[in-house]
Amino acid sequence: MLAKYQEFSNIFHINTYGFTSALRTKLFYLYLYQYEDQYTVSKLLAYFGTKPDILNNAVDMFTENASLSWDDFYNQFLATPCEKIKAQRGNADFYAKMNVLESNTGLKMETGYIQRNNNNYEYKDNATATETSNSLGLPNASLTENKDIKGYMHTHVDDFTYTNADGDEVTRKGIKIFSPADVSYFMDMVKNAKDTNKPLGEIYAVMVSGSVNYQIRFTGNQYQVNTFTDSQVEALKNPYIKFMESRIGKQKQLELGFLQFINDKMNLKGVSLYRMNADGTNTEINLNADKTDTTETNC
Repeated sequence: MLAKYQEFSNIFHINTYGFTSALRTKLFYLYLYQYEDQYTVSKLLAYFGTKPDILNNAVDMFTENASLSWDDFYNQFLATPCEKIKAQRGNADFYAKMNVLESNTGLKMETGYIQRNNNNYEYKDNATATETSNSLGLPNASLTENKDIKGYMHTHVDDFTYTNADGDEVTRKGIKIFSPADVSYFMDMVKNAKDTNKPLGEIYAVMVSGSVNYQIRFTGNQYQVNTFTDSQVEALKNPYIKFMESRIGKQKQLELGFLQFINDKMNLKGVSLYRMNADGTNTEINLNADKTDTTETNC
C-alpha cells in the first residue's frame, strides 16, 4: 500500500499543493478506486467527464466541505443502485413512509410522498380517482421550486369491485407496476438533476402495492436522459394498458412487459427495475440479451 501511495504522490505531485493529510487520504482512496475498479471508473467518468476532472472536482468538493467523508463521497457517486436501495431501506424515516403507504393500498385512491434534496418528505393524497382510473397528483417538476425533488413513492391500489352503469359488478384490476406516467415523472426528475449537476443515480421512484413493491433508478448517462410531453404520455396510456392487461396477476410477466415497453415504445435506456422483497433483500431485474425474457440478480 505504501508503494501505491508513493506512485499516487509522484503522478499527481500531491504533496506540493498544501493539502491536509485528511484530504490527501481521501484523494488516495479515490485514486485506488478509479485506477483499479472498472465499474468505478465508468461511474466517475459518466459524472465528471475525464480522469483529470475526477480528481479536480473531488478536490473542490472536499475543500469546500471539509466534513464530507470518503464514505459520503462513495455513497453519492460510487455506490451501486442495490447498495443505495439497501441503505435507503435501512433508513428509519424511509421505512416509516413505506409502512404508511403499505397500509394505504386498500384505499380507492393513490397516495404517496415526494422527497426533496434536503431529505424532507411531503405527503401527497391529491388523487384523481374513478372506478376505471386512478392518478396521484404530484408537484409540477418543471417549476423552479420543484426542481429539487429527488424521489417519489406512491401506491397502486388493491383490486376492488364496483357496480357499472348496467348494474353489473365489475372487478377493477390494476397494473401492479409502474405506468408510463410514473416513468415520465421519474425522467423529469432525472433531467432536473442533470440540469443542476446533481448525481443522476440519486433519483428514484417507488411503487407500493398490496402484493409487491418496486423501485426504479437511473443507471444510464446524461445522453440517455429523455423526457416526455403530456400529450406523449397520454398517447402511451391505452397502448400500455392493452399490452399489459393479459399479464395482470402474473408478476414476472408484468416485469418483462414493463421493461419491454419502456425499451421499445418509450425508447428509454438506463432505467433499471428493482423488486423490493418482503424479506428486506432486493432483486435487480433486466431484459436478457434478446429482450424476450428477464434476468434477475439478488442483492
